[in-house]
Amino acid sequence: MQKKQAYEKMSKDLESSKSKLEKEVKGYREEMTAYETRYHHLNGMLAGVQAQRDRAKREGELYRTKKKSFRDVCVERIETSERLGKHLREKQATVEARHDHDLKQCDIWRDLAALMQCKVDAAIENTGTGQSSLVRVSEDRLVL
Repeated sequence: MQKKQAYEKMSKDLESSKSKLEKEVKGYREEMTAYETRYHHLNGMLAGVQAQRDRAKREGELYRTKKKSFRDVCVERIETSERLGKHLREKQATVEARHDHDLKQCDIWRDLAALMQCKVDAAIENTGTGQSSLVRVSEDRLVL
């Protein structure tokens, strides 16, 4: 009985020791995972900062050599686009302002063309019936 009790006591002690060690190992693993995550995060940030630093270095070299920097090229493109946009807005306003007038002009020209065609047809008809009229029809003008 004594040996059995000693065995059970030893078993409980080992089990509790094992449980403590497992908790400690679990804590270390979580800590290791957190450190790895932080390591990768910092490496990503470092790569981004290095890229920014390299770009700033290239821009500085371009500035010192008096060549156009990326910023200057972008500013120039923006200004060109703004000028073009302003010109197109002005042209749009002009077209909108003249639209009704231009439609009326188209109608007037269409009516004039129809009227002139009627005159040509009437002049040709009159010459065909034997009436004497001073009508000459050519391709580009009508003389009555």
